[in-house]
Amino acid sequence: MAVLVLVSDRSLPAEEYLRAGATGVTSKRESGESLVAALRAVTAGAQVIPEGHAAPPPAERSDPPGLNLSEREEQVLSQISHGLTHGQIATRLGISPHTVDTYVKRIRAKLGVGNKAELTRVALLGQLTKPVSEKVA
Repeated sequence: MAVLVLVSDRSLPAEEYLRAGATGVTSKRESGESLVAALRAVTAGAQVIPEGHAAPPPAERSDPPGLNLSEREEQVLSQISHGLTHGQIATRLGISPHTVDTYVKRIRAKLGVGNKAELTRVALLGQLTKPVSEKVA
């Protein structure tokens, strides 16, 4: 998720916001065109840093994504990341589609993501997925 922080003159240094996970930091005194450009940049995946500021070193993750997922949640996430529908996942795992929906809601809450594309991205970046052909108990 892209986060652009608009700061005032009395705000924390930009590095603090970036270290906390912001994608970009800019002054709210910038022109409308500059703000739109910064917003477009962070949504495209670029980091926006005010002039005169250095990007902080990447934060070390203490735990990989998905570490707090249950085994069943990891199975559901793996199936989603391979493009399966809730109905297909339910059939493969021997559970109801409603139960799959419940697992997906829990996964989204734990990982802080909003849609299937983001779930897939998190799963692939965290290397949480196993081959879809793998049998699950």
